[in-house]
Amino acid sequence: MKKLAAFLFKATAMYISMLLLFISFALMVVWDRFDTFYVPVLSLIVFIVAFLKL
Repeated sequence: MKKLAAFLFKATAMYISMLLLFISFALMVVWDRFDTFYVPVLSLIVFIVAFLKL
């Protein structure tokens, strides 16, 4: 049961970070605002960390 909960938590975290990544890249393209570049980088780091811990 604990393993399932941990897996669901990690899957949710990965899904959310992928969503953030997609949204931030879309906003960067739409508004041409590259001052928000740290947001996709940050979410990419979170995604990689979550993926490696899986």
